[in-house]
Amino acid sequence: MVMRALCTASVLAAVMMAPVALTPAFAAPMLQGGFVRVGEHLDRVPPPAPGTPSLTPDLTQSTIVGHLKTLFDKAANPSTHLMTKQGALASGWGWAASHFGEIDRQNKGAVSFDDVLDYLNGHSDTHMVLRPVQGT
Repeated sequence: MVMRALCTASVLAAVMMAPVALTPAFAAPMLQGGFVRVGEHLDRVPPPAPGTPSLTPDLTQSTIVGHLKTLFDKAANPSTHLMTKQGALASGWGWAASHFGEIDRQNKGAVSFDDVLDYLNGHSDTHMVLRPVQGT
């Protein structure tokens, strides 16, 4: 029992000290004694890291489409480049499996990446139109 209490105290002490050592430099002014004082410096976003590209609509669009393409490629048959509902499930892309019936408008049982983008473009609340990234 005494040993458990000592271990618990040691872990708590380590946790209390860790935020100071592991906090990025931009957050250091927010800390006092290892705690963040609520309300201070929470009204602004930390500055971007040097060399971070500016966020533009084109960069946002290409990032989204690139991520979707990566997920699609994991789920698609490498020889046909088509995705089935089973492929989406097997790859862990639950969203695609859940919406597969809506994406597969022609009831072919397999869809292309363009079919996925068409579905998303038809169900988007934004003005952004997702297009395949050149070179993929």
